[in-house]
Amino acid sequence: MRIRNYIEADLSTMVELLNETCKDEYEFIPYTKEKFLSEIHEGEVTILVAENREVEGFVVLREGVHGEELWMLCVKPGPRQKDIEDSLVSEIEREAKTDRLFVVLDSEGNRIADFMRRGYEIYGGLYQMVARLDGLGPIPPVPRGVILRSLDINEEEALVKVVNAAYGLERLRFGALSRWKSEDPMFTEEWVHVAELHGEIVSVVVSRTDREFNQRYGAKRGYLGPAATHPSHTRKGLAKALTRRAMNFLFQRGMDSVSLYTTEDNVASLALLRSLGFKMGHHWKFLRKTLPKP
Repeated sequence: MRIRNYIEADLSTMVELLNETCKDEYEFIPYTKEKFLSEIHEGEVTILVAENREVEGFVVLREGVHGEELWMLCVKPGPRQKDIEDSLVSEIEREAKTDRLFVVLDSEGNRIADFMRRGYEIYGGLYQMVARLDGLGPIPPVPRGVILRSLDINEEEALVKVVNAAYGLERLRFGALSRWKSEDPMFTEEWVHVAELHGEIVSVVVSRTDREFNQRYGAKRGYLGPAATHPSHTRKGLAKALTRRAMNFLFQRGMDSVSLYTTEDNVASLALLRSLGFKMGHHWKFLRKTLPKP
């Protein structure tokens, strides 16, 4: 067996392997070659392939929210599966440009033990939160002078600015609105809910349809995110009011449920969401490893 760089001829086999090995994962949406290519072309990625006359597995390294992330690890089931996985992980660790590597794993899966054996440690996690939409709910009060409305057509720069200020990193780039519109014909600026104070957008919640999930499972689920409040305007109830406004908006457009994601250490967000009827849908854990670098 040898480990080498990905080539275009590997694509069909890799997508088949990805769909087969991940088919039982939570809410997995099968990949097409086009979807796989679009996702790996969104940023800088490194792909290594394990080959023994044919492709036995592959691993993908990409730049994630937390830094360099081991994004995909897919190996054919069999007696050598663990050995091949270990080899791919070791090789991709050598490709990392920084001294720390991250991975996100299902909290209910068996891969956490494998990665801890490789020297990774748990440092947090991610919740999917889900709520039923069975009617319009009252929008919580906001401070005097705050206007709740939808984004105007020429306000994408303000949207990007407040989201990135809230996250403290580049969470959103200019062009996101065009991408969301291309992904979902229903989406317009009206789906972006903002709080304005003294002529400035200070909080946002983006609502969308959960298009791929709905197509796959015949559902009517909406999705919220990103959601962000400028650090100078937190603790004013803006996020709660906009979240309820977005939930009402989705209900009026035929959605009967809504999902979003938040980290397990975001106590304030979890309290807010539970007060609006959200419950945990699923749970993933964050793991990281400090790599020896010369």
